Amino acid sequence: MKPELNVKLVERIKRILVETTAPMIPMSFFFDELGYKGATGIYWGILVGLISGLAIELGFEITKFGSQVVLKKTDSDKKKNG
Repeated sequence: MKPELNVKLVERIKRILVETTAPMIPMSFFFDELGYKGATGIYWGILVGLISGLAIELGFEITKFGSQVVLKKTDSDKKKNG
């Protein structure tokens, strides 16, 4: 499934990042939420790049937890939000 990179997709990703209260968010969560569960190859890379860029802007860091790539809220972000 080819992702349409537009303002609507960017806003959906930002909303997920801001509204999720979990300290770590698996990258696979975004693919399920956005309807791109079967994305592979270049489309997977495009989505991961977009999600990662927005996450870093919003104070997340990208790390591995076991075999999963996850977005982790940074300590400074946790202090700001509670």
